[in-house]
Amino acid sequence: MKKFLAVLILVVLSLSCFISVCADEEDDSNIIDSANSGFENVTNIEDTKWFRLIDSFGDSKKKDFTDITIKTDGGNTGSNYLSMTANKSWFSPSINLYPFFKEAGPGEYMLTYYIRCEKKVPESFMVRGLKSDLEVKEDDEDTGYFPDLQDRGNSNYYRSHSGTLTDNGGWFFFESDIFEVTEESLSQDHNWWFVLGSMVNSTFTVDIDDFRIISADDYVSPYAIKDTEISYLSSDVIENAFKVTVPQKTDAPSATNTPTQTDAPTPTVTEKTDITLYVCLGIGALAVLVAVPILIIKKKKK
Repeated sequence: MKKFLAVLILVVLSLSCFISVCADEEDDSNIIDSANSGFENVTNIEDTKWFRLIDSFGDSKKKDFTDITIKTDGGNTGSNYLSMTANKSWFSPSINLYPFFKEAGPGEYMLTYYIRCEKKVPESFMVRGLKSDLEVKEDDEDTGYFPDLQDRGNSNYYRSHSGTLTDNGGWFFFESDIFEVTEESLSQDHNWWFVLGSMVNSTFTVDIDDFRIISADDYVSPYAIKDTEISYLSSDVIENAFKVTVPQKTDAPSATNTPTQTDAPTPTVTEKTDITLYVCLGIGALAVLVAVPILIIKKKKK
């Protein structure tokens, strides 16, 4: 019987872990497909939508696949990652973001990726386009909406977008500031070529992995500072938790000062409504309901 119960508990725990993992995967709202994000299911760069941008015209002419490849010797996660070698600061791995936004629809987004470079890790990314991709502006003012391309002269139309760079030990994690894509900007096709900020103007190799664009409402930074303070303790309880009232010394040996006792405030408990907890409890209850009759039948047979 003990052996049976041990197996039963193991099954319940396994199912609980499985449900938690599945829940995490379902929460992933990356609008970039896996072939162009983690690169795990491809071994050839031409099986992705990535290419090497070497001029201001992007992929409007012919895509350049020189010195850009999918490597399989271990990325930030998994085995595969994108790698490019170049010798000009404006050369960059590139992908047209517009089709992904077109499918996902307007909203507020964040763009993140892991990047590695032995010489210079860019602290921003840019979006390039053509003259036809410029939005109509009054007095050349910023629209405030992604990608907000600007005319830089000499057929250069681009905009730099800022964010935060975090060292992850070899790989750096970039997460952009929140930006908004409007319904109007998605009304006709555009070229919104993602490119890295200026690299060194000499030979370099840059690697990218886990490229993601996520709805800002669903985004949780993997490097966010977690609040470890016990939430159900009020500020008064925390402040007075370790206070000790020391009797004051007097000349009379028989006189002692007794500290006045005060009522501690009632702790506030925040209700937790994690659906995974309820599912696990349900599975546990079901397992018990199944196990009890089996044990009773076995006992009667004996």
